[in-house]
Amino acid sequence: MKSSEVIDIVLEELSTRKGVISSQINDFSNPMHILKLKEILSEYDIPIDIIDESMYYLTEEVPDRVKKQAKKLGLVWKRVGYGKEGEKGITHKVEDDKLVPVEDDEAKPKKPAGAEEPAPPKPKITKIDDNPFDKEKEDGEMEDKKQPSQTVENVTKNRSDIFNNQVSGKGGGTTSLQEEIAGISRELAQKYPNDTPEQHQQRVAQFVKDNYGDTKYGSNEKMINGLIKKSASGQKTMAKIKSNPAMKFKDEQPLGYPLNITFTGGGTTAVRNALEEKLKNAKTPEEKAHYKRELKYFIKHATSETGVEGDGDTAIVYEDTDGNMRVIYISNKQTLGDPHSNATVKSAAEAIKFSKVEGANEGALIDRLDSSVGEAIVANKDYVKDNRKTIDVHKEEINKAPLTKIATKTLTGRAEFTDKTSRKYIDKCKKNALVKKYIEDNGLDINNDEHIVQAAIEVVGTDNADELNDSVKQSPNKLLHKITNTTASIRVKMQRLIDKGMSPEEAAVKVANSKQNGKPLMGGNLLPEDCVSIYNNKGLERLEQHSQERKNKMDEAHENMYNSMTELDIAHYIEQGMTEEEAIEKYKNEAGPNEQTYTNSFMKRMHWDRYLDGVDDDKKMIEVGDNSYSPKDFRDCLANLTGFDGNGSLKEHISKTMRVKPGTQQLSFMSEGKEVHIGTDTWRTAGDLSKIAGGLGSDMKKCLEGK
Repeated sequence: MKSSEVIDIVLEELSTRKGVISSQINDFSNPMHILKLKEILSEYDIPIDIIDESMYYLTEEVPDRVKKQAKKLGLVWKRVGYGKEGEKGITHKVEDDKLVPVEDDEAKPKKPAGAEEPAPPKPKITKIDDNPFDKEKEDGEMEDKKQPSQTVENVTKNRSDIFNNQVSGKGGGTTSLQEEIAGISRELAQKYPNDTPEQHQQRVAQFVKDNYGDTKYGSNEKMINGLIKKSASGQKTMAKIKSNPAMKFKDEQPLGYPLNITFTGGGTTAVRNALEEKLKNAKTPEEKAHYKRELKYFIKHATSETGVEGDGDTAIVYEDTDGNMRVIYISNKQTLGDPHSNATVKSAAEAIKFSKVEGANEGALIDRLDSSVGEAIVANKDYVKDNRKTIDVHKEEINKAPLTKIATKTLTGRAEFTDKTSRKYIDKCKKNALVKKYIEDNGLDINNDEHIVQAAIEVVGTDNADELNDSVKQSPNKLLHKITNTTASIRVKMQRLIDKGMSPEEAAVKVANSKQNGKPLMGGNLLPEDCVSIYNNKGLERLEQHSQERKNKMDEAHENMYNSMTELDIAHYIEQGMTEEEAIEKYKNEAGPNEQTYTNSFMKRMHWDRYLDGVDDDKKMIEVGDNSYSPKDFRDCLANLTGFDGNGSLKEHISKTMRVKPGTQQLSFMSEGKEVHIGTDTWRTAGDLSKIAGGLGSDMKKCLEGK
């Protein structure tokens, strides 16, 4: 069969495949079109090396020799497809949902309306004349070569599903979207390594627009651009991977590689299937050992099969310099302030068992942990009940405050000074069953923000709205909590200025117009009269006090945990023959076995134990916003901040010198008389779903920022 005949058959078949014809043009910059083309070529039994070579030329810059060969075949080379109908030099066009040769257009017989042609049998193509890449392959080798194609197709579908909000990973819909954008960033950084950061972000935005602009999330340009700013770490990640000899990144990658994956159900399955198939087909002891190790890391980082949720949110899959498939797992954070672990009490207890230091009483530690968290859970319920009582007593006064404006225009994330504010809390209330019922019963409008706030305040602490968490069910309580956190901050700022001699009106003007690093307080939406109204509202002030009382109870619960460790360690030293005074003095200077066990369990939850041992140096990256960090970056910061002199074990050094700071939920270290904050151990309690969130301490953040 002639080459031109092969091209006609394949292109006509491609034009009729579902998902291709809708674009009216075969677009070979679109991964789905490439995958469909490869699928068709495989069905015709074209040798895999010819397919791969052809795919390479479709997706990369085309050598002159290939352009000349295409010209001999009567084709005009176009990377983005076969061009618009009528364009000069185009050899094929779409007609009746099929791609037909232009030169045959006039001679083509017209079929009667409504008549259908029988599908012609697919020809068996065994060889393309004069193809320099034609080689015979053994059946086993051809089957192995097809595996990456299936993996690529699965991952491509997974990405489309994420943009359509049909699947999500560990962090939910928009978090998975952010993680997928980080993957796109890595993908484009590999293709265009010389872009400036600005060009790179623009390229990511254009890629999303071109490929997913008609999806649920992809059509929201404002949201996509915001996430790109928090996710464009691909250039730095790829640079670090390529510069790490242990990661063995190969410059020339097979078709579709490197793959960037978000660990949704489909993404996780695609990687597992590919690794298991590779292990099954491994021919040498070295190959088998490689894929056994890959599967071990996959289970650790991508699943919860070890009893702890894996810390890999996304991954990059590539072919290494040994010719093997390799996976690097990536933990994605939007900011350095995001939690790096989010453990349940059960998993925190398991970490304590695993981290036990000789002499520690793990049973007593776990009992104290469970009891302390229980106290904090009660604090949540008491907080909600107290809010309800205060609202009932001071309803008229509280309603005088600009609650709707606060709820819709001033709520922010961790940063008070920002150009952006959030509506997510009021939008969740809009979905709450109690809020909807109140609005319906009282003839209000569910699309009116003022009515939503009114309804939310009325149902706080009633029926099953008796907890504090991020669920829709508890959204009225969370909205009120965010409102009072905001008003408390305004009150504190006002009071500081009043204490310096300003009148409330003067202080209000200064607070309302205050800026930090050029960004306005709470989006610049506060007016001086709003500040005065908040400051003078005694009912609102009482609600703010409940929030502080709750925080105090949380700190007390954490301090109780610390006191238990102290008591257990002092008792341990006394059992060894020390006097009480000697035991106390020893504990002041060095953490005892029970405190070491707890801090070691913190390091395990944060994955720092693996960073310190170096076991993840060739398997893990941590992306934060548009920055990227390696385990070694964390290890270097921990060594520098804790004054490690290089002698002995860094892990043991940190275990003995890092101390729990009572009542603050912080882990610190004293260096040359200065307190260094390494980590935070925050108890985020919400009923039976209580979590212990581990984060970076302020000095750890500064060190990493310097990287």
